[in-house]
Amino acid sequence: MQKNTSKTLRVFFYLLILLMALLMITSGCSKGKSESSTNPESEKSKKTENLLRKMEEDINSLIEELEKEYFKEVIPEEKNKVEKTGQAKQEQSKEQQKGGEKSDQGKSKEGSSGGQEQKQEPEWIKSESKVEGIHGLWDNFRGEAALQGYGEDELNAFNEKLNQLTMMFTRKDLYGAISTSNDLFGTLLGYYKDPKEKAAGPAKKTLFYIRSATYKGLKGNYEESQKDLLEAVKSWEYAKAIVEDPVLNKKTEFAVKDLIEALKAKDPNLVKIKFTIAQNNLKKAIEMVEKGKS
Repeated sequence: MQKNTSKTLRVFFYLLILLMALLMITSGCSKGKSESSTNPESEKSKKTENLLRKMEEDINSLIEELEKEYFKEVIPEEKNKVEKTGQAKQEQSKEQQKGGEKSDQGKSKEGSSGGQEQKQEPEWIKSESKVEGIHGLWDNFRGEAALQGYGEDELNAFNEKLNQLTMMFTRKDLYGAISTSNDLFGTLLGYYKDPKEKAAGPAKKTLFYIRSATYKGLKGNYEESQKDLLEAVKSWEYAKAIVEDPVLNKKTEFAVKDLIEALKAKDPNLVKIKFTIAQNNLKKAIEMVEKGKS
């Protein structure tokens, strides 16, 4: 009887020791997971990625605003609309001036001469506030990135382009502003380190090239635009392997080819139409890849 009791106690103690050991192992694992989840390096990396995404968003928004104004400037049909609107405003202003002259000629002359001295800023100059915002985001990103292995030359590439963009606004150079904004977008893509973020890279690179080709082509530099389109085709070959939508892939492929032909035809209206279709398809492809990675 005593032997059985002693044996039972030994088994009980062995089981107790085993249970305690298991609890210690489990506790250690959960602690390790907790520590890794709050890894300071991981948090810093997330911060830089968030800053990159915000900069990319703001640059794309800036490009969209500048595009509208650029098309108005270089496409005859769009230019005519703007000129007609401007003429209508001038006629309205003249009518108002005539009315003012009847009531008070002195004030009218003073106001007229004052109005002539004032130079109207182009509408797109209002977008300069976005550039200032990008400068602020870049300052925050660069400080973090420098401590995470980004090279000085690598960071200088974006910084120089951002400074150029600011100077384009100072000079009121619309083509310079839109092409430099797109260069900023292209440079920014190289800063993503997270493989998930890189997934949409080829589609974004394709977008960069079709923008560049379109802006150059509408400026009259058709030879250079064709070179960019060849790069767009190469980038899309990589991108379509990631975009899991066969119909969208085909639509985008056709749209890029159509843009090539439109630029060869040197017809601004046709270029704008085909570019808009290609750009919209690429934006859908990028969105699809980004949703898939989350």
